[in-house]
Amino acid sequence: MVEDTLWKPTEELRESSNLSHYHEWLKDSYNLSFANYQELWQWSVDHYRTFWQSIWNYFDILHDGDNSRALSGDVMPGIRWFPHTSLNYAEHIFRQRNDQRPALIFWSEQHSLKSMSWKELERKVKSFARFLK
Repeated sequence: MVEDTLWKPTEELRESSNLSHYHEWLKDSYNLSFANYQELWQWSVDHYRTFWQSIWNYFDILHDGDNSRALSGDVMPGIRWFPHTSLNYAEHIFRQRNDQRPALIFWSEQHSLKSMSWKELERKVKSFARFLK
């Protein structure tokens, strides 16, 4: 059974996407070029260590420790990702905060379209962190 396409991004949206920017970055940083998404995906599967290292570098992940080794082994389960590093996800996410746009835009079956400011998200994260401690 073939399903109808529900949504297709415009060319402008595709060109401004993180995926498109990552593809261009790979050309500049790793001298890699792919004709289409399928080729990029296949490279990520065939060269997963390099792929994950490139993702880490592309997103400039804030971390402590040595990030030069993406994986600790070859067999799942048991692989550890970036075994000699630690990171704080909240620290990484909040470095992107911007009062000009919301942190989250969401909707569900129970709620209409809503948004949350960076200030509100930070307040909720701090509250949850206090609860966990």
